[in-house]
Amino acid sequence: MSRTNSAINWQSPLKTFYESTVNPLIQPFRLSEAEAKAAIIIAALAIFTYFIFIAHHPFHNHALRLPWSPANDQIWAGRWFNLFLVPLNYGADIPVFLPVFSIALGVFASIWSMRVWGTRPNVMTLTIVGTGIMSFPATLAFFYYTYQTPLFFSGWFFACLAAVFAWQARVVPLVFATVALILCAASYQTTLSVYATVIAGAAIASISRRDGNAKFEEGIASVLKKIGLSAAVLALASAGYWASLKLFGITLPSQASVNDILDLPSRLIDAAGFAFQHLIITQPDLMQTQKRLLLIVLSIAVILSAAGIIKNPVRLGLIILFWLSAVVATKFVYIIVTLNGPPFQYRYNTSLGFLHAFSFSVILSSMLLYDGVKRKWLYMIAAISISLIITRHIQADLVRQNVLLRGVQHDLALSNRILSRMESLPELDVSQTYDLVRIGIYPPYRRTLLNSGGRQYEIFGDGHMDHGELSAMWADEVVFELLGSSINFRGRHDGQFMEKQQYARDNLLDERQPWPHESSVFIHEDTIYIYMR
Repeated sequence: MSRTNSAINWQSPLKTFYESTVNPLIQPFRLSEAEAKAAIIIAALAIFTYFIFIAHHPFHNHALRLPWSPANDQIWAGRWFNLFLVPLNYGADIPVFLPVFSIALGVFASIWSMRVWGTRPNVMTLTIVGTGIMSFPATLAFFYYTYQTPLFFSGWFFACLAAVFAWQARVVPLVFATVALILCAASYQTTLSVYATVIAGAAIASISRRDGNAKFEEGIASVLKKIGLSAAVLALASAGYWASLKLFGITLPSQASVNDILDLPSRLIDAAGFAFQHLIITQPDLMQTQKRLLLIVLSIAVILSAAGIIKNPVRLGLIILFWLSAVVATKFVYIIVTLNGPPFQYRYNTSLGFLHAFSFSVILSSMLLYDGVKRKWLYMIAAISISLIITRHIQADLVRQNVLLRGVQHDLALSNRILSRMESLPELDVSQTYDLVRIGIYPPYRRTLLNSGGRQYEIFGDGHMDHGELSAMWADEVVFELLGSSINFRGRHDGQFMEKQQYARDNLLDERQPWPHESSVFIHEDTIYIYMR
């Protein structure tokens, strides 16, 4: 009897510890049969969607990089989680392994977001919604900047993991949520918008969801409590992240400074304006037809989520408020910090993909509330329609990857011609070291391809991807060295480059014409100049 009592005494604390601490930590990684099947299909479709980036090496960021990643890369930007990611790939910046690993992170993020939203757990619904997230064209930027690909997706991973924990509204999961959100910020700060968007979707789904008896699943107080706890997690994680920066001795660039709390109302208005504008404006990743289709689907989702609570003014008011908040949440990071660059850059805005995927979830899950043949036909019509929209996502991704590949080929060929011109200059001395200054940009070949067929876009999403060139003009030495230049160049990433370029425009170009004129490449003192335009 005493042995039995002793066993009970030992097992009870262990069981309590397991249920309160261990189980919440591992529960998100336990996939149901439907989730596991959907995850495999989503991953396969994602690999197909981005197969050019996975299979071809020429794609890199805007400046060609060495095979090895720099020591402590991205630490200067506060992304210290990269210290743990770089060793996973031998410290190298190469495709194939990093994109596939990153896709796995993205698939988990997709599954977790759908859990928080209460997406109906059948394989087809999970696959369609998850693929909507993974194929969203803005995500292409994650693969374009190859050296940051796993950082981008780890941001997704931790943002959605934090949402899963936070929405449980229990003490231990809330602690895990805070840690996950700190790691989210330490991966890529703008993915905090993904966390905000997923939580906003969870609030909408919880307040509007019905079972077969048309009873609401959660009370208003419960939903508001979860929202408050999720906000508290965000606040604590922000404090923890800033403490981690102090620990690492990192001072973020000025453009990433935290906004003054007194500016919050104006920043909120600005972010809301950007968010709603982004639902309409066209970019090379989403043309006008696709934008309109997504907006129609989003509108249908709003109507369906409100349809069952039309007679309850309190819930109806909350649904409207939560939908407005969900749209603004896609630009959440602009409320708390000032970012470098316009608010429509692709890599800042994959949270918009989560918003549209949530609208897919609302529609498909709503169709499954009906009974019998009616449900079957409504669901299949919705599933096919949304799948066609996702097919257009994939087509846009593949077309733009082809444009980028041709842009790389064009710029390398042009650089080779310029190098030949430089090496044929009679006054060139290969034993001497030269500075290099390019004046003007290469022909905007990518933009020309993107605009072919009379296509026009309101706003380009990324200077490097949409109308950029193989290298930034202050780092051309990298390209010429790659092409086998016999010239000794002084250096790269010159902090005085713009001043040198302006000096040349003011003093050296009066008698010269831009490329391809023979006078466009010349030597003055110890500097080689390339006059493009």
